[in-house]
Amino acid sequence: MAYDFSALTTYINQTANAKLLRKSIYEAETAKIIDAAGGVQQGVKTTTTVNIIDNQIVLQNSAGQVFTPSGSTKITQRQLVPGRISVMQDFKPALLDQYFTEFQLKPGAYAENTTDPFEETFTGLFLDEVAALNETGIWRGNINSSNPQLTFYDGLAKNIILGTGSYGSGSNQVLTGSASNITFSGSAAITVVDAIYNGLPAQILGKNDVAVFMGYDWYRAWTTAVKNQNLFHYTTDSANYETFIPGTNVTIKAVHGLDNSNFAVGLRKSNMRLGVDLSGDTTNVIAWYSNDFKAVRVDLEYKYSTQICFPEECAYFTISGSVPY
Repeated sequence: MAYDFSALTTYINQTANAKLLRKSIYEAETAKIIDAAGGVQQGVKTTTTVNIIDNQIVLQNSAGQVFTPSGSTKITQRQLVPGRISVMQDFKPALLDQYFTEFQLKPGAYAENTTDPFEETFTGLFLDEVAALNETGIWRGNINSSNPQLTFYDGLAKNIILGTGSYGSGSNQVLTGSASNITFSGSAAITVVDAIYNGLPAQILGKNDVAVFMGYDWYRAWTTAVKNQNLFHYTTDSANYETFIPGTNVTIKAVHGLDNSNFAVGLRKSNMRLGVDLSGDTTNVIAWYSNDFKAVRVDLEYKYSTQICFPEECAYFTISGSVPY
């Protein structure tokens, strides 16, 4: 007896593991760093100031000295200019009936449940995608950018490069001119990091939150270069892609917001400001089933802005011809 399968197609089991797998997406790690350093400013609904005070004193000889006031106190401001951002999407559960995805849906013609496994997977992916875009925007945002995803507010890189401090001085750009026309690898990577470290003002080096931020691509190149230098007497072990520059209290920190940016900057973590309306807004997703459109609708609204308090306390490097914002 022979089987006749001519009327059938080869069976493919699509439901043995009906779980939808998500691609790797990075999180908004810079926002967490700023928050941990106390740099998140809430209540930023419109242009809002970051208020800065500086006091310069003059030492005087007290012997027989009458009271003679000296020195000055200077109060200045920098501005957080928030972009108002909306993320709106919808999907129709009925269209999933035709594929293996139907196994993720609740039985019934009216699939109004927004907590089905598919919706939960979608919402998680939705939030991760928003976080990844925010991570890039925090560093590379530019209201004049050709990339519409980055035009809502100016990011840290632009504020660092174009900003000036209370007394008119700006950030220190290191290795300019022909010295910036390099490929960030090998000895050049070590030279760049050393130049940023040496370009930082001495008064901040004793602080415990000084770091050199760069993309994961440059971090990999630098750690490879250090390893290949056979500097085995230094400890370069890292945690969460952050490691100390050998012999210093300054760390190198990789952030995805600077991936492929050809830019690195050294500064105090507490020097960065992130303006928000409310801290939880970027995860406050509203989802509902619309009977009018037979679709699950998802909405998220938040405000974001960045600023650098003291540009004069930053040292940065960018490859010749590159604009990181």
